[in-house]
Amino acid sequence: MAKNQKGQVILLTLLFIGSSILIFSTIAGYMMIQRIRASSDTMDSTKAIFAADSGVECMLFKYASTTENRSNLNCNTASSGFLSFDDNFVSAYTEIASSSVGSSSYIKSVGTSNRSKRAFYLSF
Repeated sequence: MAKNQKGQVILLTLLFIGSSILIFSTIAGYMMIQRIRASSDTMDSTKAIFAADSGVECMLFKYASTTENRSNLNCNTASSGFLSFDDNFVSAYTEIASSSVGSSSYIKSVGTSNRSKRAFYLSF
């Protein structure tokens, strides 16, 4: 009887080692996918921040410039406040408005890149 049981121990050991390797590689693969996804989200967030900043800068230039300089403006914004970029997934919506409480004005710019949205609000 002892001879028959030796083969079963080797088979169970190989099954245990194989299962352990499979579980370890599955967990490592899942963690790698999460890191790649986080890296992509960081890039999108950075693009959205820079798009929102560009919208604020463009509106500040429009607000402070004379009518002669506005014709030379290279902001690609129409009256609706959309700012377009070379990357089709990146955009910015910017508005300038006056507060009803006083004479203060504000600029609000929302930059978007894929699923990330970032905004700047400037009051003056």
